[in-house]
Amino acid sequence: MELLLIAIIVFFACFTQTASGFGIGLVGMPLLVSVVGLGVARPLMALVSFLNRIIMMIRYREQLTFLAAWRLMAGAAVGIPIGFLLLRQFDGRTVEIGLGVFLVVYAIYSLVSPYVPEFKRQIWAYGLGLASGVLAGAYNSGGPPVVIYAHGQRWSPQRFKGNVQGFTLLNSVLVMAIHYTDGNYTDDVMTIFVISIPAVLLGLYCGFKVDGILNPKIFRTIILGMLIVLGMTLIF
Repeated sequence: MELLLIAIIVFFACFTQTASGFGIGLVGMPLLVSVVGLGVARPLMALVSFLNRIIMMIRYREQLTFLAAWRLMAGAAVGIPIGFLLLRQFDGRTVEIGLGVFLVVYAIYSLVSPYVPEFKRQIWAYGLGLASGVLAGAYNSGGPPVVIYAHGQRWSPQRFKGNVQGFTLLNSVLVMAIHYTDGNYTDDVMTIFVISIPAVLLGLYCGFKVDGILNPKIFRTIILGMLIVLGMTLIF
């Protein structure tokens, strides 16, 4: 029963990422934490995210502009180890509350939809890349700062998907490398991941099928509302 629940969570997280271009960690992490705990959820989500993103990168490879993403990548490369170091300083319950607060604040911020000015200075890419790296290292949820940067760059939806997948794919590689050196890829984690691969592929297939069909604003609002509920669940 637990494995079926994990598969459903992985499917929904991958579907969300494929259909909208972001959200795999935001959706998957809080749900997996409630089922398998933080120690398994973090390395498992890193593997799932990597597989999802590498397939998306193949699909949207023509939309990737490396020059638009390399500064984000440089910032993230510094931020990811910081995220791991910060997480080691706190107990599991504190981390869950932190993740919950992050989800609620980000979802409310996105629902309010404040105006994001056009980012013309390069420092924004380094800074938001750093923030994304910290969140990726700690929670596998490095998307929000990149979404903000994408709005500031006025990327089209397809360019957004291409650039974000290229950037977050590097994030995934760095995160997985640190999980590996920390010994987090136990037999249990690897077994669950292998069993989850069909759910990843099904989520990708369904996400690609509805890409361009779903109303993006309605879908985004539903996801953000769900994130608030998930965040409150983790907090309380």
